[in-house]
Amino acid sequence: STTLLAVVLMIPVMAAGTIFTLLYADSSLVELMATMVPFATVSSMPMLCLYTAADLTQQCEQAPQVANSMLVGEWDNSLAQDLLDFMGRCQLGFFVNDMRVSNAAVIKFSYVWAAVFFTILSWSVERVLSQPII
Repeated sequence: STTLLAVVLMIPVMAAGTIFTLLYADSSLVELMATMVPFATVSSMPMLCLYTAADLTQQCEQAPQVANSMLVGEWDNSLAQDLLDFMGRCQLGFFVNDMRVSNAAVIKFSYVWAAVFFTILSWSVERVLSQPII
């Protein structure tokens, strides 16, 4: 957990340095790509966590069906039905800022993140290529 905390705290620092390098520094295309590779690697770690949380949330949606198959014949029907109704209403899974982490939410976030990432990258590559070669 300490390593994860260090990685999470390093992301804004790397993001600020990378965006400054991309937007304002006069660098070559090789330096530009060398700047982007570590940033893309580190910034993809939270995305992996979100994908994992969305997958777990998807599995949690199936919990009432699994419990129903396990409770057949073991409990009183009214008690089992109450438990299954409760599990169905609970909305099991991961939440971030009171928003359920579903596959659709992660895909939308990934789309926006990729659009911003490639917009900054294409703008900076165009800027580097338009500079006169000395």
